[in-house]
Amino acid sequence: MSWGTVSCELSVVCQKQEQVNAVSERFDRDILPNGTFTLWKPEHEPLKLYLDLVSSEVSSDFDEEVLSLYDWFRENFSLSVEGYWLFEGDGNWRCEVKDGKVIDAGLDWLSGYTVEQINELRELAETKFKTQKEG
Repeated sequence: MSWGTVSCELSVVCQKQEQVNAVSERFDRDILPNGTFTLWKPEHEPLKLYLDLVSSEVSSDFDEEVLSLYDWFRENFSLSVEGYWLFEGDGNWRCEVKDGKVIDAGLDWLSGYTVEQINELRELAETKFKTQKEG
C-alpha cells in the first residue's frame, strides 16, 4: 500500500444546535476511535463542524475513507460532507465528493508553467468563473 500526505478542508453544516450536539456525540463514539478524523466547531460558525485529520500521512485508500465518512453523515443525519482535500503521493491531486463519488483533478500539469504564467491562468480562470457565477 502506498502512502502520501493530505490536507483537507472538509465540513458539514447542521440545521440546528441540537443536531450539532447529536452529530458530535455520535461522531466521538462511532468515528473518532478509528483515528483518521476529529471534529471541531468554530465559535463564529455555530452550525458548522470541520473535519480535521489526526495525521497528514495517509494511505492511498484515503478516498475510500472519505466516502465512508460521507455515507455515515448521509445515513445517520442526512448531511453532506462539503469541501475538498489535496493529496500528494503519486502526483498532486485535488479531490472532492460529489453525489457520493470522488472526483479529482491532477495538478501536476501546472509545474511546467512559470509562476507568472500560473498567475495569468489563475486570473483568467477567476474572471471566467466569476462571470459565469454572476450571469
